[in-house]
Amino acid sequence: MGLIICPECKNEVSDRAEACPKCGYPIAKHTQPETAQADAPQNNAANGSEAKKKFDINKLPLKKLCIIIGAILLVCIIAAVAYFFLNRENISIARAQTYTAEQKYDKVIDVLEEYKDNPDAKQLYDNAVFMTSEEGHFIIDFADGLKARWDENERNPEGDLKAFVNLELDKLNKYRDVVFDDETFNQKAHDYIDALDNQLNALSYINTDYIQYNNLWADAYSDRSVLIAYFLNNYPVPIDDKYADTKNEFKEAAAGIAADNEFKQKIDTMIHKNNFRLTDVAGDWNTYSISVTNETDKTFDYFHLNVNCLDADGNIVSQEITTSINSFAPNQTAAFEFETDSNPQSLSWMAEYSVQ
Repeated sequence: MGLIICPECKNEVSDRAEACPKCGYPIAKHTQPETAQADAPQNNAANGSEAKKKFDINKLPLKKLCIIIGAILLVCIIAAVAYFFLNRENISIARAQTYTAEQKYDKVIDVLEEYKDNPDAKQLYDNAVFMTSEEGHFIIDFADGLKARWDENERNPEGDLKAFVNLELDKLNKYRDVVFDDETFNQKAHDYIDALDNQLNALSYINTDYIQYNNLWADAYSDRSVLIAYFLNNYPVPIDDKYADTKNEFKEAAAGIAADNEFKQKIDTMIHKNNFRLTDVAGDWNTYSISVTNETDKTFDYFHLNVNCLDADGNIVSQEITTSINSFAPNQTAAFEFETDSNPQSLSWMAEYSVQ
């Protein structure tokens, strides 16, 4: 409700009054049409606004949404394409690694052919090329034989040793007459087959001559361990991390065997720097003596030489043991002698010792 001015008497009158209370002028007659007219534009404006609102909601947002979605998809496609081209080599290397784990070496070569000279891909590519060669086929079968033997030993540690050895030979027998192009590889591969054969030979004595069995098995085990470590260290042998502990055991054993063999070689060299001399003859007995210097860094609890007396044909006619030296220290020189009545034509000898 509001106040208006009466057109007749200029008195303030309510806009809802029927007539001016002062002069009786009919107020409603003059104000209602104006009110209606005043209201009409508002209603029209409201209706127009509502129509506009309906148009914006139902039409424009959907179109804009389609444009926005299309733009986002375009940006994503451009980003994906850019990522692929910028990271194509890394993606290819990742695929090649998967193929390597699956032993699909031909696919590795195909995937990395474009990047074979790049530092990040070269080793993977070269390994795949090697694994498709005759040497590579040996390495694959070598690995399969090892895994079969290790798995069986895991299942049945007290199982048949002969069966264990044959699990490997079943994979490698076909290479007995193969001559590999790489001379060093050829020698190592056949040495490994020989080591397995030597294990079988040792087992033939297990029930009749245990000492002979033990010595032959120990030698074959040492040779085999050193060769396993050699292949594991120099070639891409496909043995997964499941066998990591077993691989490390052989590598450690091989390192110890190699050190021991190096020590034995040093001893063999030092005892053959001089030759035995005939130093005394008493009737049918001859005394022979040799001077040896301890060139190692070890002190021996005892040290002596086992000597084979040979005839003209190299046959052993007698076996003798020299005098023994206790606490044989580094840089110490000692004389070792023995007596024999066999009148040898030549001698061969080797050391027997115990290290502190």
